[in-house]
Amino acid sequence: MVDVERFTILIKSGFIQRLDKLSTPARMVVLMTALAITGLSLEQLLSSETNVAKFTWLISSLVGWVTVLTLLLHRWNKAGAVERKILFLLTIIVIAPNLLALLVIGFLCFL
Repeated sequence: MVDVERFTILIKSGFIQRLDKLSTPARMVVLMTALAITGLSLEQLLSSETNVAKFTWLISSLVGWVTVLTLLLHRWNKAGAVERKILFLLTIIVIAPNLLALLVIGFLCFL
């Protein structure tokens, strides 16, 4: 099992500390914006023709997903019951399929 506190301390920044001061709807907007920005890089992958561009996309997407997952783990520890349900649904509906697609596309980049 991952030690969530140790993991978030390693990546913790002023951004995450400021995120704690936001209301629950504002936190969800920040998470959805991070997901949208990460999803936009998929378009760059599809339009790129060289392996260097694909590798650059893969690295930037992984950094984006580490950020999103860190924010989710950090919020999960401090979330109330309603926010945990929202985070769980967000993970199941949005994050899990996109992360799986990222892994498959990343694997295909190196074939």
